Amino acid sequence: MELALQERDFIYSLNRLNVAITRARMKCVVFLPRPLLEPDLEAFSDDKVSEGIAFMQELFDAADDVVYLDTREVQEP
Repeated sequence: MELALQERDFIYSLNRLNVAITRARMKCVVFLPRPLLEPDLEAFSDDKVSEGIAFMQELFDAADDVVYLDTREVQEP
């Protein structure tokens, strides 16, 4: 999660998120790790980052199908 905080301006960029979502022609599959949806308070220190976090949370709330994966159950090949 430290890397996400270091790169928060990129990760939560509204322009980048908008392009990623609107380029889909038929279906958009988004993988969002829970820590990106529920970051530490430090991530909210920048207004643009806060807007990106809110956008990600709204995207999650609007999703038709949500599949929760427990990474602890994933086994290495």
